[in-house]
Formats: sequence, C-alpha cells, structure tokens
Amino acid sequence: MKFYQLKAVFPIKQYKIFLEVWEIKFTLIVYHGLMNQRNNLGDLDLNENLINKMKPAPILVVGDVMVDEYVVGEVERISPESPVPVLLAKDRHRRLGGAGNVVRNVVSMGGNVALFATIGGDAAGEWFKKHCGEIGVDTFWLKTERSRPTTIKTRIVARNQQIVRIDEEYVGQIASEIEKKVLDDIRSVTPQVKAVIVSDYGKGFLSDLILNNLFAMAHSEGVPSLVDPKGFDFTRYRGATYVTPNIREASLASGVEIKNANTLEKAGRILLEQTQSEGVVVTRGKDGITLITRNKIQDFPVKPVEIVDVTGAGDTVIATLALAVASGLSIEEAAQMANLAASLVVARFGAASVTLEEMLNSLRNWPLGRKIIARDEVERTSCQEC
Repeated sequence: MKFYQLKAVFPIKQYKIFLEVWEIKFTLIVYHGLMNQRNNLGDLDLNENLINKMKPAPILVVGDVMVDEYVVGEVERISPESPVPVLLAKDRHRRLGGAGNVVRNVVSMGGNVALFATIGGDAAGEWFKKHCGEIGVDTFWLKTERSRPTTIKTRIVARNQQIVRIDEEYVGQIASEIEKKVLDDIRSVTPQVKAVIVSDYGKGFLSDLILNNLFAMAHSEGVPSLVDPKGFDFTRYRGATYVTPNIREASLASGVEIKNANTLEKAGRILLEQTQSEGVVVTRGKDGITLITRNKIQDFPVKPVEIVDVTGAGDTVIATLALAVASGLSIEEAAQMANLAASLVVARFGAASVTLEEMLNSLRNWPLGRKIIARDEVERTSCQEC
C-alpha cells in the first residue's frame, strides 16, 4: 500500500510483531466470547471465515503517542531509608505506547498505517521514530514539537506486578502552526484510507479543530471513523462513526451510574446523542463488549481465559474493530473479532498485540459453541449486573 503526499510515494510495509508471553498467569474473565442480542438477527457465528476476510487495509491513526518503558526486577528487601521496597533491576525495555500501541496492533494484524501525531525533540522521540520504522510504519507525518517532550510512562515491575508508574509528560494543546500542518496532511491522506482511528489519551494533540475537520473529511470520503475517547465531554467526538468507551468512561460522560443492563443502555443512548455516532461500543471488562445503536443493543459475553495483564486491551479492541470494518465486515462481526483479539493480548505482559494467525489458532482450539444467544438467557445463567 502506498500513500501519496506532495507528489511523493511513501510505502508502508507490513510486519508481524511477536511478543514474549510471560509464564506467571492469573485467571480472570475477559473479553473473549460469544455474541448475543435482544433482537433476533439469525445465526451469526464467529468462525475462521471472518478472520480470513481481514485484509491489509490502509488505516489512518491520529492521536497521542508515547513511549511505554518497563523496568523489571526483583524485590527482596525494604529500604532502610524509608519503608519502601528496593527493586533490583534486571531488565529494561520499551514499547510503542498510546496511539503507538494502536499502530502496533493494526500492523501486527496486517494493516497499513499512516500515523499522525507529535513527538518531542528528544531521545525518546527519536526512539519512537526508529521503532516505527522497524515495524514498517512511515514517520513522514510525525511532527516534532520541541516545546513539549515525548510522553514516557515508566512502569516499575516485580513478579509481573506493577509497583509504581512514573509519568513524564506535558499536557496542553499543540502549537497552531503544527495544527495547521497536521490538518493539511490529513486532508491529503484521508481519501486513500479505509478507516480512521482516533486514539485520545488527553495529552492535547487532538484539538477541537483537528477533530472537527477530521470527522468532516472522513464523512465526505465515506470513511468510517472510530474513537477511543477520553474525558467527560463526548460532544468533542460529534461526527465520529463509532466511539469505544470503557464502562467507567461511559458512566462519567453520560452522567449515568451504570449498575445493570438498563442503566448501560440508558448511558449508551445519551452518548449516541452526544456524539451523533452510528454506534457506541462499550468495553466492559469481565462482561465483554456491548454495542448500542439507535435500533438495537447487542452483548458480546465472555469466556474464562488465563491472563497476565489487561494493559492496552482497549487499543487492541479499536485496532481490530477498525481493520475489520475497513475489510468490509459488519460492526457486529468486527465486535466479535475484537473480543477474540483482546482475549489473546491480555495473556501477555504489558501492552501487547496479536496476529491473525494467532487468532485463527485460538479459534481452532475453542470447542465451545459460538452462536448468538438472547440477553435475557445470559442474564438468567450469569451475573445480573455489568
């Protein structure tokens, strides 16, 4: 796939990312599951055919990028200086974080990415650019803003458990001249992509001007736009095709305390009005995913899996949704795919990604039935609340 900008050609390669699977595991109920819905749409199975329909589609990713850093070691004593653990560091590594983790997930599933973001004029920014190149992502549209450092999240880890996280960041709107350049670049690339992902981590890159123009351009080109939101004001995302809040974000933005299926639906209806989107995809942790549109509400329940870390599962969800929709799958089919993908990444330490081959292998090893079931049946046989 080639994106064209200023009469030049910028190829975006495809690479698979293989991540280390850690041995220490904890059992938790997570995203992997069956799909069910209130109204009967007939049989819709999660099967290999859906995965085989996934294509190396071009995806525009825009948002806040950062560097995820991990300092891993062992704690064997308490400091004599203060009652805090002393970590004997044994390993230190970095990964693309924030919108960068969304990029990793799209690429690992075979997609092509045009990334729009800013980094600082620092060593972390240079590392980010270099690592993008290593996984085949062109950094032509990545802007350097020297007045703001590259965001770094450093996690101190012992025995697969975070002890503390250290954030180095600047939160504030980007400079107006960079904002204009970003909009000009997005305008030239949008007609060439099949989907747009907005990854908002609240660091300031996604100004109202960028969001409004981005959604308008995507709509005019018939390109679906998906938003992983942040904050209380979802009217900022008015014009997006789908928004993907977690249960807490949906509750805060809607003003509804989500305690059960009815309050979840009420919150979803409010968010639909705020965003004027086609659907709200609520990620619900152990209860899976719920898709709320103006005509229906559908649940994607879960099955027990062994997990290590839920960090970055939301990035995997939106990356899978976008690539599936860009490949021609329905949003219902895309939600099933997202459930499956998320169930795999949470079995790995830190923000991780998954390949289509891994998804196929997981599906082949899953002997349980996968047909749609009614929500009332789920509620009779499982928990009553979200």
